[in-house]
Amino acid sequence: MRINEIDDALSICGRHLEDSGALDPEIEWFLAQYILVRIRANFEERVRALISEPLDEVADEYVRQLASHGVNHVVRGSQTSHISETLKRIDPNLQAEFRRRVSNTEKERSFNFLAISRNQTAHSATANLTLDSLSRHYEVAHLVLDDLRDSISAWRADANGA
Repeated sequence: MRINEIDDALSICGRHLEDSGALDPEIEWFLAQYILVRIRANFEERVRALISEPLDEVADEYVRQLASHGVNHVVRGSQTSHISETLKRIDPNLQAEFRRRVSNTEKERSFNFLAISRNQTAHSATANLTLDSLSRHYEVAHLVLDDLRDSISAWRADANGA
């Protein structure tokens, strides 16, 4: 699930560094940190949207709002293990489907690396990240979002996990 905003930011920042000759590691570091935070914010928004999308089909507004609040509360973790635990609360079969798709893969490692790096950045620790390495991790990490979408679709198609 590519994110145009992120693709554009990586491209613009990379071109800026090349065109300006400002290949200073500190400038690149600041740009990479900014894009990292945007990647994680977009990932969290998309995880929340994917998990709560079926709520649109619920007719009862109270139930829909209550469930939406619950999703917003539990979808705070940023690694695949946090997503997995949220899915387990819905149904262990849904969790198993997601884990089957992402466990021990390069996309999972990159997704979690970006989450950990963003947390380090947020807490003033130095995440040693270049635009190139950030781009490489993003290239595979975004596939976890596709796996989440596909896991939910497969689970729902299977009589809601029954």
